[in-house]
Amino acid sequence: MEENIKVELEELAKLPEAERDENQQNRFKELNSWAEAEKTAEEKSKDLQSAIAQKEHFRTKHEEVQKELDVLKGGKPLGVKPEVSEEWIASNDPLEIVRLGKTLQGFDEKETEFIIRNAPTRDIDGIIKASKDEWVKTAIEANRQKVANENKIPAPSSPSGMESVENTQKTITEGNVVQEVAKRVAELNAKEGRSGGI
Repeated sequence: MEENIKVELEELAKLPEAERDENQQNRFKELNSWAEAEKTAEEKSKDLQSAIAQKEHFRTKHEEVQKELDVLKGGKPLGVKPEVSEEWIASNDPLEIVRLGKTLQGFDEKETEFIIRNAPTRDIDGIIKASKDEWVKTAIEANRQKVANENKIPAPSSPSGMESVENTQKTITEGNVVQEVAKRVAELNAKEGRSGGI
């Protein structure tokens, strides 16, 4: 709304309705309706801008969801490059295969799979590079250590009945092995409630 019209409307609004003449009354009604029409137009403009913004928002949202749906269905989404193939590049060079064999020598099947999973490229050079990687070596060594600890035979919880290495060596050097074995067998038989010799 123009400034001079706004000022005129404010001045006419200040006058009590009884003091306005017919021209002022008509002018007040005209300006008032014009102000209301302009206010309504601004509100409609804001509503229109909001609707346009919502439309753009939902259009982009729809496009994103459509792309996801295409990927899930296995179709090729528009404007998206196809993903890199998971196929390995096979070498026909026997020397490359021998080199790979030497590199993987000493690794078991699970370790070899781990190395292949961590290869930076999908070829023999990538596998060889991964097998020399410090992180891969550390992970494999940690796994080997874990397996060794799990398979370790635990030390006996009570050392009763066990003689020290020194006592065993003393018995052997003194030539009392046969007597000592017989003594042990007799003790075990007595413990188990058996009678008789070996």
